[in-house]
Amino acid sequence: MINDDHLLSVALASALGADGKPLLSTEEAQHRARAIADEVENLGFDLRVFAWKNIAPTGEAVPYPAYHLTDSRYDLNATGFGEKGQFAINAPGISCGDLLKLGRACELKQRFLGKRWPKELKEHLLDHESHLDAVEELLWLGRFQGVQGVCPKVPLPSGKDMDWAFTARTHSIRIEVKNRRRESTGIIDGAHVGRHFPSWFDDFAGKFSREQDNSLNIACVTTYFEPDDALNERASELLCRDDAVDAVVVWAWHCRNGQILTIFARANLRERLTAIVAPTPWEEAGKVILITHLMRNTAAQRVATQEEAFAHL
Repeated sequence: MINDDHLLSVALASALGADGKPLLSTEEAQHRARAIADEVENLGFDLRVFAWKNIAPTGEAVPYPAYHLTDSRYDLNATGFGEKGQFAINAPGISCGDLLKLGRACELKQRFLGKRWPKELKEHLLDHESHLDAVEELLWLGRFQGVQGVCPKVPLPSGKDMDWAFTARTHSIRIEVKNRRRESTGIIDGAHVGRHFPSWFDDFAGKFSREQDNSLNIACVTTYFEPDDALNERASELLCRDDAVDAVVVWAWHCRNGQILTIFARANLRERLTAIVAPTPWEEAGKVILITHLMRNTAAQRVATQEEAFAHL
């Protein structure tokens, strides 16, 4: 396990953006390294940092700070020729940890939650299959401005709970976070998994309520592509069928049109939400990460057969 401030700081400072410059300043890297070291020890998380092989805009091979996660769903060696494979792509933030994101999540935890980890969030962080989803859940606290009074796992009359309740610039906010990690296959196959099905937002059912107060209820979704017509339609359907949902906010991991964050909201709320959503930092907007995957038949959305693979040699 690595929890040495200096080594973590050096690793964080090595991450370069699309402009070839460090994504974090020296001071930012040092502060984030301290947060990681403290929280890794606090959690008892086995942090094993490694350098992901990345490519700079100049074509030069450069490292990107990542950390190992043991999740058999992302083992490309376990997927044979011609098989679909549950997850077809490897990269920091998809199949392994992104050290910059972990550091940001630790900083947000220290700022808003103090010394103690909420029990369920801690359990999810220690489970390698749910770890990245838990990190993403924390990162959403940093996507709003003027956040204070954060409460995790807010119980609802339905018996379910909502991920976070907080105040953002005097507005009472409740959010439920979903990380659509399977969409990452669309980076190579061109298919945004599930968006054409009306059930895409079904896991938000019962997560919002009007019975407690006048909070803004927001469905927060991390995707791997910016919204398209199918996702626009799904978001509109959710707002039409669930009166308790005020808005859908989408953060796109792999964004080709520069629109990293998109807000779908009821007309009378759009201006208020735009004012409290935080600008996207350069460390996210300027990040470029090389992905790895098996040779694919993208039309069939599966791994190439032996014949197909050899035809490309």
